[in-house]
Amino acid sequence: MLKFLKYEFKRNWRFNILVSITLLILVIISNLLYNTPENDYIFFKILTALSTSVTSFSIMYYYIKNFSKDLYSDTGYLTFSLPISGYTYFWGKVIFYLLFSIALLPMTILTAIMQGQFDDIILLIKKFPSLFTNERLLLGIILLILIIVYVTVILYTSITLIHYLSKSKNTYFLWVLIFVSIMVLSFYALFKINILIYPFNDAEPSISVLLLNVFILSFYNLVFGTLAGYLIDKKLELQ
Repeated sequence: MLKFLKYEFKRNWRFNILVSITLLILVIISNLLYNTPENDYIFFKILTALSTSVTSFSIMYYYIKNFSKDLYSDTGYLTFSLPISGYTYFWGKVIFYLLFSIALLPMTILTAIMQGQFDDIILLIKKFPSLFTNERLLLGIILLILIIVYVTVILYTSITLIHYLSKSKNTYFLWVLIFVSIMVLSFYALFKINILIYPFNDAEPSISVLLLNVFILSFYNLVFGTLAGYLIDKKLELQ
């Protein structure tokens, strides 16, 4: 796994640095414009917002393209690499994307500082050790990470599934339909299970509700990640 993550870093470091610098510049510009009167610099505010959206979309597009290249072309990792299991490859991709997403979190801190919330940041840092004793908050953070992982897992699983069913590039974009279908059905099932077990919703979710959702999302990730790893292994057997 570590060897594969090292490969991923070497493969993507230029893009990651470029997009990080771009986002940093856009965040600084956006926050400078935030401190101006509401009706001033409307064009630049819209342009900055669009640029930030496009940059964020390009990150997902880039990683989808890399994953697809490995499956569909003869120049990807699965062709010229040392032997690797489909599970190691798949989870390595998911972990690397998660680590990159976490690496972008300082942008949020920079935004808070530039918007005059410096005192709040200092207070949060001082209270940081106590966060680990707050079960509800800790479970909320775990749940957020699991959701990010789940979206990535389903995205990559959808591409893997459509490739396994049909290796034609003409059907490639059907992965979007599979992705949307799985996301809608799985979260609908999650919602129904929550309502069935805990019919009365409090203003704040209880520890038991958070634990239930952590368990369900962990189960989802395990099932779909295992499926994708198995299908990728089947691809390797055919080569």
